Amino acid sequence: MITNSGLPETCTVAVPTVATDGGVFQVNPSLGPITGLKAYKLSNEANDQVLLVAQANGVSVIIGSDASDFKMFTLTAEYGIPSNRCFLQMQNDLWFLATDGMRKFS
Repeated sequence: MITNSGLPETCTVAVPTVATDGGVFQVNPSLGPITGLKAYKLSNEANDQVLLVAQANGVSVIIGSDASDFKMFTLTAEYGIPSNRCFLQMQNDLWFLATDGMRKFS
């Protein structure tokens, strides 16, 4: 859930959706429980970020710039990420320990 600042159970959505609205995302249940979250800046040239949603049997991602265009999709079901402590950022690269070994997010 992406909410207004304040109480986590408060989520406001206007009609039509505006940039300051909250939102609720449902992760793919076949990928297992959420094991971690990691915000990652895609490049130094822009301020674009993604939110990686680590799950026991896969990885999902949330992209967008504000509440009017956030999207969530499954990135992979090939491997999971066992813990939020599995991420390591080295300079511009994001490495993580997956259930099948070390991987680099690209």
